[in-house]
Amino acid sequence: MVVYDVLSRFPLLKKSYTFKFLSVAFLGVHVPLIGICIYFALSGTRADPFTIIVFILGLTLASTAFTLIVLNKLLDPLKLGKTSLDIYLKERRMPELPVHYEDEAGILLANINKTVEKLDGLVMEKTGVIDLLSHDLRSPLARIIGLSQVQKIDHKAGPDTLYADEIIGECNHALALLTDVLNLLKHEELANRNIPLQKMFVYEIISRSIASLDVQSKTKNITWRIEIDPAQQADLEPTLFTQAIKNVLTNAIKFSIEGGAITIHSKVSGTLLYVAVEDEGIGFDTKDKDLIFNRFTKSGRTGTMGESSTGLGLYLSKKIAQRHGGELIAESGGTDLGATFTFILPYTD
Repeated sequence: MVVYDVLSRFPLLKKSYTFKFLSVAFLGVHVPLIGICIYFALSGTRADPFTIIVFILGLTLASTAFTLIVLNKLLDPLKLGKTSLDIYLKERRMPELPVHYEDEAGILLANINKTVEKLDGLVMEKTGVIDLLSHDLRSPLARIIGLSQVQKIDHKAGPDTLYADEIIGECNHALALLTDVLNLLKHEELANRNIPLQKMFVYEIISRSIASLDVQSKTKNITWRIEIDPAQQADLEPTLFTQAIKNVLTNAIKFSIEGGAITIHSKVSGTLLYVAVEDEGIGFDTKDKDLIFNRFTKSGRTGTMGESSTGLGLYLSKKIAQRHGGELIAESGGTDLGATFTFILPYTD
């Protein structure tokens, strides 16, 4: 920013970024004229026309090159602002931008600095909210569920056990919603950043995800079919993609009938990898295929065993797929005809 800093010291140019460009361009245009005037003043009329033409041409080329270099250097404040924002988005490192310049570029740098500071403060507040939800709200709900289960044991039958069932049901619903919100808050920020990808075995991620959902799937006696080559690899961020897969698998379990099957299969087509999760559940109306990915969608339904649904999981999964440079789409033949959720991801050998 040396050129910009030097020009900012001139009173006439101090408060105008535009005038800095115009002054440099003005001088660059008139250097050949000034040079030829000086040349004639020193040489008189003795110079031949060829020498004059060569001199003017050389001076014009040199002046043009110098002007372009200086004008490019004047863009340094804008480049610095862009670089600082990129570093913050990728590494969460606070920018150290100069804030004392008085022209438009200087004001822009100062505003970037203020905005990033405010944004970082909001992120810290968000982290505090996550901690609050994770501990101060989840723990009491889990305790209420535990006490209600004890109440059921102490009272074998009667209205008290019915009330306990109601309490447990409502608390489980609240806990599920809270878990969805926490997953959204924790992973949405990561999904908004440029994420480092690494070669991962798709089969391994899916197998681990299915294993983590063992209790839910056994409750409905779900049959799993994994039709994926164990050697199949893709460029993935393991934590985020695992969360996305688990969200889609959880959704498939939730809307599957008891004794149903869920099939996961993949195929490569050109530069794309397709990973599909297909269930035999209640499906959905085709007109809702985009709405189900909305944040807090109104198209949310209860599962086949009354499981609550917020739509946050699918919203986050789609966002994660997009951050991988891909997409997540939903298809269904209609109500009670099952559904297929397909990840479309960039693929290289």
